[in-house]
Amino acid sequence: MTVNRTAAQAVVEALAAEGVEFVFGLAGTHVLHIFDALIEQSYIRHVVTKHENSASLMAGMYGRLTGRPGVAVVTAGPGAVNSLSGVAQAYACASPMIHISGTVPLGAHKESFHGVDKDDFLYKMFLDVTKWSVRVERPQDVPEIMSRAFTVAITGRPGPVHIEIPEDVLGADPVEMPAYHRQAPPPIALGENLVADVADLLWEAEHPVICAGKGVLAHRATEQLAALADVMSAPVIFPYDARGVISTLHPLCVGSFTPWRDEPLVGDLIALADMILAVGLRADTEIANNLVRRTKAQIAHIGFDDETAGGPWEGAAISTLVDCRLFLEKLVAAVRTRGQRDGAAVRKKIAEYQLALQRGFQAIWDEYRDQKPVHFGLVVAELGARLRDDAIVVGGVGKHDIWGRQILPIRHPFSHIKEGSWGTMGSELPGAIVAKLIFPERQVIALTGDGSFLMSCNDFCTAMEVGANIIIFILNDSGYGTIKWLQEQRFGRTYGTELWAPNFAQFAESFGAAGVRVEDPHDLPDAVQQAMILAEKTPVIVDIVSDSYPVLRSGEIAERATDLDS
Repeated sequence: MTVNRTAAQAVVEALAAEGVEFVFGLAGTHVLHIFDALIEQSYIRHVVTKHENSASLMAGMYGRLTGRPGVAVVTAGPGAVNSLSGVAQAYACASPMIHISGTVPLGAHKESFHGVDKDDFLYKMFLDVTKWSVRVERPQDVPEIMSRAFTVAITGRPGPVHIEIPEDVLGADPVEMPAYHRQAPPPIALGENLVADVADLLWEAEHPVICAGKGVLAHRATEQLAALADVMSAPVIFPYDARGVISTLHPLCVGSFTPWRDEPLVGDLIALADMILAVGLRADTEIANNLVRRTKAQIAHIGFDDETAGGPWEGAAISTLVDCRLFLEKLVAAVRTRGQRDGAAVRKKIAEYQLALQRGFQAIWDEYRDQKPVHFGLVVAELGARLRDDAIVVGGVGKHDIWGRQILPIRHPFSHIKEGSWGTMGSELPGAIVAKLIFPERQVIALTGDGSFLMSCNDFCTAMEVGANIIIFILNDSGYGTIKWLQEQRFGRTYGTELWAPNFAQFAESFGAAGVRVEDPHDLPDAVQQAMILAEKTPVIVDIVSDSYPVLRSGEIAERATDLDS
């Protein structure tokens, strides 16, 4: 069956057929035909961002939270370039996204409006931060390209796809083209003996450890992971960008690790392990190579990639690419037939370490409870104690996030969302807006710093426009705190890291929202409670007047408890 349509109509028809709820973006000359076609689709909601990078950050967060591709539409030239960082973040976080940009007409001359010397520069610019970057040159190709794009975005390791459509293609007269058909993802198959072989390795090991990567999150396999840990009494560690793969309240959750620091017990368990099941990780990444260097254990690698991009884990006893959820389901069933492994010793060790951490934190709070400016760790502790079980906290990169990931409890996969290895500042506000749009009944918190918030604060009015009643906690230390701290550590002096920060509570009020300013730590309990009440009706900013207090790692915090004992 064929129909007459414009390219723009075909784009919107594809979005509707794929069940797209939101289009995040900003209108511009080169994509006006798409926005005009969107008017005919009342069930697709357009969220007007105030900067194109917020559009791609929002689309990436939508993909991460739902498992379905988020959609961003931006105009040519600076519009598309502005959105590049958010697309790269989606690639790093394995978030499915459809990123559509306009571009200059086919064969455009040099210095055309929104163009440079090469008329295909946008398509090439996105090649290395997407799973597929494609340029549409004929209107009739739109249905097939859109269909393939949605499939590519969710297959294997999810990620962004960039579709570039020249202005003259979008504006061309209707042509005969095939009706839109959704493509089914390719079937998933497990190797004949894969599950049995991994089960054997696990059962034969004296000290098995599970290292779970973000593929477990992307493939919605967290319940299966927890079940496997329980049956095997195997401690679970995870890379810093896979926070949420297991609840921190689970007795076998140990904590995160990175190539540059990790919790001491994590390092001890890696060194002790004689078998590591690495599930949801990619081979030859910084994390994977660091793990190899630190262990002599046998490794069974259940990969998280696409066949064209993924490679085997060199030296692993088993290395393959399959769906993490399907594999874990089969593996749990297989090991359950063998009984329940005794894990009293390792559970006791983990419990003792977690208790030491809590006592160490308590020592810190006792030290800073009466000090001004407010220590942001106190803020996070107060917040964590008041969050509902299903609350979502969107973190970022900076000192605020260091305290967030060390203190906040993880009860479900999206309790505290990390920004991933790309580390985009300014991602917390757009991410929180999307979380509230998807889950309007949940508490949604953005945990950010003054420097990060100022990079995307123009979209606070977007929160107002769409009714996203989020709470934003801002570490207001008048500087780029983490970089300032690193300068002090490495050079003994700082430069270029001071920041003139406004009164963010008044900033919120200028939009007609609610603002709460905290200058005294004794005011924290009332301030947090007040913010949660106000957020029932409006977005809220809680402005925490803080300072560049030292960053303490988990090992140093645990040592505080040892100091107390001595």
